[in-house]
Amino acid sequence: MLLAPLAAQAEGFGVPALMAELASVRSGQAHFTERRTMALTPEPLQSQGFLRYWAPDRLEKQTLAPTPGDLLIEGDMVTVSQAGQPTRSISLRATPELAALVSGLRATMAGDLATLQRYYTLRLQGEAVDWQLDLVPLDQRMKAVVAGIRISGSGATLRRVVTEEAGGDRSEMLITPDAP
Repeated sequence: MLLAPLAAQAEGFGVPALMAELASVRSGQAHFTERRTMALTPEPLQSQGFLRYWAPDRLEKQTLAPTPGDLLIEGDMVTVSQAGQPTRSISLRATPELAALVSGLRATMAGDLATLQRYYTLRLQGEAVDWQLDLVPLDQRMKAVVAGIRISGSGATLRRVVTEEAGGDRSEMLITPDAP
């Protein structure tokens, strides 16, 4: 996901090759900058912090600014904590739409093609050194929440994640891997 050498793939690049490349990453850390555009706010909201990943299913998003907070996805649970507020935990089994959304990012990072195909139609463009994977939800309930997710990268390194919500809100996360 976040840090990995680029495998040389002169030909035959496609979803299976990308998933194999992504599956080779066991852990990683990166900085992120996120810009969220919402209809209810006049200006985009910006945040920054760290992402940490441990294969196959642990993802942590530590926001440093503007408001410190943590989001931990591990197994079936999502745990959210923010300064001055009680920690909340949400079961992904109890919220199928959230489970599908989380699975889009986490299964991409894990190279888990079967899970991605369970929730999304996949469209891959580009080549190993500069690819873009579009995830379009299959489930109508999910489509009511998320119109699509676009993940861009190079080899096994994710660089950008754009989430387009059904209501028009948008989130764009730029990812900068930490040096190994």
